[in-house]
Amino acid sequence: WLLGFKLHGTLVYTLLFLYCHKSAIKLELFVNQLKATVSSVRSVRRSSSAVTAHHHPLLACSHAPAVWPSFPLLLRSHPLRALDIAAPPARPPPPRREPQMSDGAGAGEELSDRQKREIAVWFLSNAPAGEIHYVAKDVRALLGDEAVYEAAAAEAFPEYNKAHLVSLELPDRSGDLIITTYGELDKNNYLDPRTAQVATVDHIKQNCTKLRPAADEELPSAYIEEFRSALDVELSKYICEAYPKGVCAVYCTSGKDIDGPGADFGLAAIISAARRSPQNFCNGSWRSIWTLEFNDGSQFVEIKGKIQVGAHYFEEGNVQLDTNIDCKDSTILQVSSYNNFLA
Repeated sequence: WLLGFKLHGTLVYTLLFLYCHKSAIKLELFVNQLKATVSSVRSVRRSSSAVTAHHHPLLACSHAPAVWPSFPLLLRSHPLRALDIAAPPARPPPPRREPQMSDGAGAGEELSDRQKREIAVWFLSNAPAGEIHYVAKDVRALLGDEAVYEAAAAEAFPEYNKAHLVSLELPDRSGDLIITTYGELDKNNYLDPRTAQVATVDHIKQNCTKLRPAADEELPSAYIEEFRSALDVELSKYICEAYPKGVCAVYCTSGKDIDGPGADFGLAAIISAARRSPQNFCNGSWRSIWTLEFNDGSQFVEIKGKIQVGAHYFEEGNVQLDTNIDCKDSTILQVSSYNNFLA
């Protein structure tokens, strides 16, 4: 009973004090009074064995620290500081910046055809894997200018196809052609080293329109072809096991005219795999390029790899993954012919 009376009196005193006085000096007096009350509560608690901490929630005050902080520190850390310390004024929001247009064009000004083409090329080039035709349809409608769209598409589609290592079926169904700079003979003609054929590509429609045998000057020498084909065979086995919908190709990057040992040469192994399911609102692709530089003098092989993985999930949202991984390794390889190459 005595403990409840003291606590009740303290609460009434606290409310009356906060109502009448709101200055930092009088708040210090309140803190001193509160300290004295807590000390009294501690004494009552020690002298009364019938009262325990769980009988009254306000007995939590008895857990106050034995050494009280100084008043300025308490004033800064206690929630009651809001009574006498005004909050700092809110910082004004930063000024809004208007978008900067290239060539000095201001906001609201009509874009030139060149600016429209550049914007369209950016959107087309950054389309997710397997979705450039969906993006092209919207870009075409937004532009409303067929000439500007055709110019943008002619620039963006070839770069997109090469960047995404798009694979196309050959007209004679003898295999798949990978659109890559390693097999590019000119803007529309690409070499398929496995079948020794050259395909003419329509980049916008993404199909092969013509096929012809490759000329001798477009193919590596017989000596280099032994290395290239041996690596291609083993890589194809790996693709069948690891990439159900993947394709691969091996190209000669340097020294394609070497007729025998005694000179350096290079090969590039390309892996491209795509999983497209737009009806389920998801698409993805795997692209990896591995370059091998053979140093004949030291029998040293330097291997560099670049892996690119992209995924897009767009059911009731828009989640994209686009990551790159670079790899590097080297080894000593002693071979006298391609029969020892894979040993």
